[in-house]
Order: sequence, then structure tokens, then C-alpha cells
Amino acid sequence: MLSGRWLGLHLLAMLLLSLCWGIGVWQTDREHHERDAVEDTARLDRAEHLLGDRLGATVGELRFLSHTSEVQALLADAAPANRERAAALFAELLRDKPRYAGVRLFDDQGRLLVRVDRRANAILINDAAALQRQQDRDVFDATRILPPDAVYLSRFELAVEGGQLALPRRSVLRAATPLRRGEQAAQVLELEQDGARLLGSLTDTLATAGAEGMLIDDLGYWIFHPDETRRWGAQIGFGDSMARAYPQTWSSMQGARGQIGNDEGRWIYRPVFPFRDLPGVSGPVANRGWWLAMRHPPASAGFVARIVGSAWFWAAQALLLTTSLLLAFQLARIDSRRARNEAALALAEQQAAAQRRVRELVYQLSLQIQSANSAAMFGQLLLGELAPLLQLSVGALYRLDGPWLRAIAGYGLPDVTLRQFRVGEGLISEALADHRRIELDRLPADYLLVRSALGHASPTHLLIVPLWLRAENLGVLELGLNAPLDAVARDVLGQSLPLIALHLANYAHRPTPA
Repeated sequence: MLSGRWLGLHLLAMLLLSLCWGIGVWQTDREHHERDAVEDTARLDRAEHLLGDRLGATVGELRFLSHTSEVQALLADAAPANRERAAALFAELLRDKPRYAGVRLFDDQGRLLVRVDRRANAILINDAAALQRQQDRDVFDATRILPPDAVYLSRFELAVEGGQLALPRRSVLRAATPLRRGEQAAQVLELEQDGARLLGSLTDTLATAGAEGMLIDDLGYWIFHPDETRRWGAQIGFGDSMARAYPQTWSSMQGARGQIGNDEGRWIYRPVFPFRDLPGVSGPVANRGWWLAMRHPPASAGFVARIVGSAWFWAAQALLLTTSLLLAFQLARIDSRRARNEAALALAEQQAAAQRRVRELVYQLSLQIQSANSAAMFGQLLLGELAPLLQLSVGALYRLDGPWLRAIAGYGLPDVTLRQFRVGEGLISEALADHRRIELDRLPADYLLVRSALGHASPTHLLIVPLWLRAENLGVLELGLNAPLDAVARDVLGQSLPLIALHLANYAHRPTPA
């Protein structure tokens, strides 16, 4: 049976295992977080370099276009032939550089002079009639006041035409530069970065299993998010933004790069200012920049739930329980075997002590009966020694004398010498004839009375012991006992019988005293 001590030790082992398992989970999480931070930092580095390279290339391409002979000729004279040559130059650029979605050239009043667009895989050059429509003036107005070779970068946003979102929706990033000839008002050359291609490159750079890469504008709206439905919240109108979805993290992000862990997940973030230190570039992107961020969603289960929810954890607990039970049963077997051995050793010691006691009592008995010089004296000495050993109430020693069994000594009996039985009569004759003891329990109350000066009582047990030597019948011991013989008394009597029979044989042919 399992003890309370085993239960306490097993519970302690379970707690230690759970603690070690928790430390292991914590250490594993820490290593994963450190590895994720290194990998996320590398992804953000690549994304930042990608944005810087793409925007830097766009600024360079725009400045190059502004100094080409075709554009300068158109700046001097807006004749149809000059428009066509400029449009051909712009179309060639779009064919060579798929990352651009369109090129526009505005006159000093904000009207389009040349417009070349990429639609799917086609390059479209708009006719002169379509170019007479007044265009949105935000980028134009911001650019025409800049000095020569300065570049204005618009917001990264969905394209707007005629005051409405262009359909199908497409994202663009516009770079524009003013064109002047002498003191005349500035015209504006605009180069559109294809937002879909830029975001596709960001997807390849930031995508990773179990994390979300993001590009966020200065107002907290997502330009890029793995879930496309969360992009462009400010323009589409549903208002989903970083500030609303993750206010705690958005508040922490205002300042410098860093990383944070909270209820909203594990974040690593940085501001991106591609042209902060580059002179001649202005606009929302250059002045306010963007945010790049990587987010790892919080664990679906708490730390403790992750431990107890692990099948391996319970497998380890089951293995611990099995091992503990096997060890407990093995220790119980060892304890049981040791207890049995100790009990057997104690029993052997008790038996040895009892045997020593028996031998001592038999030796004392032999010393006493050796001093007898007659059968009657022998009987009296024998019964006197047996009385305290066997708790005798009464007793008699009968010697075989021809056809009679005659009493030669008694203990607690009056006129014992008058007691005699013919051979073949009574239990004592039967015991002698069969050479077997006869023992009677629960004697009747009036079977035999033992009297003393203080009163009388009846023995409860009767023992008749035959005496013989080498098949020669010698006599009988009849003993009235107060209680059944114990083991020591039986051994003393058993070991004394050969000695008693030998002494009685010495008197076998002597007449019984009258």
C-alpha cells in the first residue's frame, strides 16, 4: 500500500518537474524571441534599404528626365511634335523600368501636356483632347514653388482622378520636380512609382510565418499590411489604423526605433526617413517619413496553459508517475522482505532462546531426579519439578507391575498409593497400549477436585503420557493442568520423557514400597 510519505515525495517530484518544464519553456521562448528579434531586424534593414533604393532611383530618374533634350525642347515649345518626342521618351522609360506606373508633364497652369501610363502590360499615350481636362493640383501646387532640381515626394496613397479614387484601385507614389526656362512660370514633371510593385517587394522582404510586417504612414494608417483589407484606411473610409488597433504600441513608437512586448504582441519597429539628410527633396515622405514594424501576435494561451496544455508535459508526468510507482512498489517489496527477514531472525532468536531454556530446564530436572534412591522418591521428585513447569494442579506417576498399573507418586492427591488400575482398564491403559498421549480439554467441573487450606478447584485439562523404553512399557504419567501446555512446556516434557523412562526402567524390577 502506498504511504503518505510516498505521496508527498511524488507531489514534490511533480512540482520540480513542472518547475523545470516551465524554465525550459521560458528559456525556449527567450531563445525564440532573441532569434526572432535578430531575424526581424534583418528584415527591417532589408526593407529600409529597399525603400531607400527605390525612392533614390525614382529621384534620380526624375532628375535625369528633366534634363533630357526632349523635355527641354518641350519646355521651350509645346508644339505637338515636341509632345510626341517627349511621350516616346516617357514610353521607353516605362517599358524599360516596370516599377514605374506613369509619367506626366504639366504646363504652368496645371494642365497636362503629356501623359503616358502603364495599364497591365500595355503602355498608353493619351491623345491631345484628353489632356485638356483640369487635373488635381495638390502635387502640382506643392512642386511649382520649389527651386530647380528640387524634388517633391507625395504621400504613398491610392490614385485619385477627378476627385475620386481611380478604378480599379491602384496605389502610387508620386515624385515631381519643377521645370523652368528663364523667368517663366514653372512647369511640373511627375513620375509615378507603381505602388503594387513596391508593396510586392515589401511582401517578399517582410513576409515570414507567424509574424506581420507593416509599413505605416505618419498618421498611423497602414500602407502595407499582410491583411490587404487593413490598407489605406484613411482613403477608403473605414478608419482602421495602427493608433486604433494597437494604441499602446503606437504610443510607444513615437520617438525612435525599439522593441516592445505587451498584450498586443511582440514588436520591433523603426522610423524610416529615406531623404532626411538629402538636400533638395521635400514632401510628406521626406519630411515625416514612415514606420516599419514587425509584429508577433501574443500567444493564444498563457504561459501556464501552454505548459499544462502540452502533450509532452503530461507524457513526462505519466512517465514520472510510472517510475515513481515502480520505485515505490520495489521499495515496498524490499521493506517487506526486510521485515520478513527481521521477523524470521527474531523468531529464530526466540526459538533458540526457547531451546536454550528447554535444555536448561531439562538439565535441572535431570539433576533433581538423579538424587532419588527409590521409585517413590523418584516419582515425588519428578512431579515436584514438573508442577511449576507444566502448571500442574494434580498429577500421578503409575508404574507397570505385572497386570497392574500402580501409582508410586502423586502431586496434590491424597492416598495416591491406593490408586491402581488393571492393565486394559481406563484411559491410562489405552495410552500405554497405543504409545500415544491422550489430552482432554474442558473437563467437567466435578471431574476432580483439588483441595487446599483456602479452598478447592478443578483442573480444566487432563494429559495422559505413556512411558516406554525400547518397546518395553514402563508406566504412565497422569497430569491435571490448569491450562493447555505452551510450547516451552511441551518441549520440556517431550525432551524429558526419554530421561524419565530411563530412570523408571532402573526401578522396573524393584517392588513398589508398601
